[in-house]
Amino acid sequence: MKNHEIIKTFREQFSRWTYMVEAYGWKLKAYYYDCAEDMPSDATPKCAAYTLPSFKYLEASIHVNVKLCSDMDEKEIEYIVVHELTHLLVSPLQESSEVTPLEYTVTSIARVLQGLRNAQPAGVKK
Repeated sequence: MKNHEIIKTFREQFSRWTYMVEAYGWKLKAYYYDCAEDMPSDATPKCAAYTLPSFKYLEASIHVNVKLCSDMDEKEIEYIVVHELTHLLVSPLQESSEVTPLEYTVTSIARVLQGLRNAQPAGVKK
C-alpha cells in the first residue's frame, strides 16, 4: 500500500475501534511518520506503532510508523489498532498507586458487564 492508503486504513480502523476507550473518557491523537527515526525515542526501530498514555489525564498519543506498515493488509492494521488501544485499557497497571489499578479494573469490568446486559437480544429480561 502507498502511504496515503495506509494512513486512510489506520484512520478507518481507529474510527471503528476507538469506542472501546472513548467510553472510558480517553482522548486520542494519532500521528503518522515516514520512518522509525521520526517516532518517539522510546519506540524501537521495528515498532509499527507506539502508544504514549497519560492515564492521569486520560489522554494518549498513538504514533504509527507508516513505512513499516507498507506491506500490511487491512487485518494486520486492524490488529495494530486494537493492540495499541488495549495498551490504554491496561495503562493504570503502570501507575504507582496500589489503588488505581484495582479501581480502574473494577470500573472497567462493571462497565463491560453493564454493556453486555444492555446488548442482550430482544426477549431476554434486562
